[in-house]
Amino acid sequence: IVALGSAVDFLTGVGMKRIEERGMSLREKFRERLTEVVGLRSASPSLTSGLASPLLTLDLPDGVDSVALQRKLVDKHKIHVKSIPGRIRVAPHLYTLDGDIATLATALEAELTDVS
Repeated sequence: IVALGSAVDFLTGVGMKRIEERGMSLREKFRERLTEVVGLRSASPSLTSGLASPLLTLDLPDGVDSVALQRKLVDKHKIHVKSIPGRIRVAPHLYTLDGDIATLATALEAELTDVS
């Protein structure tokens, strides 16, 4: 609560519209790169649907345990994603760097190769 005022000032200074645009741009960059990883397909609404958000949900290949994958990503790569049965969710935000996309893609390629 002590820093709440500073956080609000920061967000207001950046602008909520810019934050939303950055999130959607990152989501699309993640989607483009991660759908190149064998077996991953976007389960999120398209940008043109009017239902899209910066969150990106990806279907995992059959037989991949999403909870085990989530743990490996955290333990081995220090990457946090949300585990959903048969899926993972990526939540980029203002502080996410473009290089984080390649980092996640490389980690997913390594972990999904280990499963095959």
